[in-house]
Amino acid sequence: MNLFIDECIAKKTTRVAADFMKLAKPPVNMQHFFDLFTPNERNDDVWARQLTQNNDPWIVITADKGTRSKKGAPLQLILPAYQVTGYFLSAKIAQGCGFEKLRAIISALGQIRANQQEHPPGTRFKINRFEHSFKVVIWPLKINEQEWVNKYQ
Repeated sequence: MNLFIDECIAKKTTRVAADFMKLAKPPVNMQHFFDLFTPNERNDDVWARQLTQNNDPWIVITADKGTRSKKGAPLQLILPAYQVTGYFLSAKIAQGCGFEKLRAIISALGQIRANQQEHPPGTRFKINRFEHSFKVVIWPLKINEQEWVNKYQ
C-alpha cells in the first residue's frame, strides 16, 4: 500500500510515520509531497494527476482545509475526479501538533487497509477525533460536488 502525505503535513511528521509504517505487516510505503515533487509543483491538480500514473495506486492523507484557492479546485474534489482515495484530517486534528497528526494517521492504518478493499478508488474519508481515539468515516460527495467531479473527469 502506498500512502502519500501532502505538503499540509510537515515532512518531519511524515518521516517518523514512515519509519513506523515499515514495521507494519505488510510494510507500508509512505512518501511525503517533497519526496516526489518540487515546491513548484504545489498545484493540487498537477500532482494528483501524476499520482494516477502509477500502477500501484496512491492513497492521499492530508490536513488540507479544502478551501478554494488561486490554484484551482479544492483537493476534496480533485481527488475523487482522478479516482484517488483521500483521507482528510478533521480541522481539529489538522490544527494540532505533529504528534497528534501522527497519532491520527497511525491509528487509522487498520481502517485505511480495510477501506482499500471495500471502497472504490476516489472515495474520500475524514479522520475524526472520537473521545480518546480516532475514527475514519466516509465523506460522501454532496450533489453539487458530484456534478462538479463528473464534469471534471
